[in-house]
Amino acid sequence: MRWLALALALYSLPAAAQWLIATPDARTEVGATFEHVVKLNNYIVDIGTNIAHYREVRDKYVNTAAPPASTTIGVPQLARPGALFEVEAIAVLPAK
Repeated sequence: MRWLALALALYSLPAAAQWLIATPDARTEVGATFEHVVKLNNYIVDIGTNIAHYREVRDKYVNTAAPPASTTIGVPQLARPGALFEVEAIAVLPAK
């Protein structure tokens, strides 16, 4: 079994969409797809306002009928000033 972890701080919903679209390059290098994602950790500034934006983008990429485990936490701010979202995705890949 192999695993892959990706993390990124995001500044806006368009940035989130761009990240999710661009990330397949990183996942493809190791043979991963969204079906391999087993855990998402999400940190969201102003969660009451921004969680709907996050879910809108996330639901375009994950299997909403059987989504990966996830933890979502509202935070007052992130390490990168101005960032609104931080997403960490953990994928488990089959052995080669």
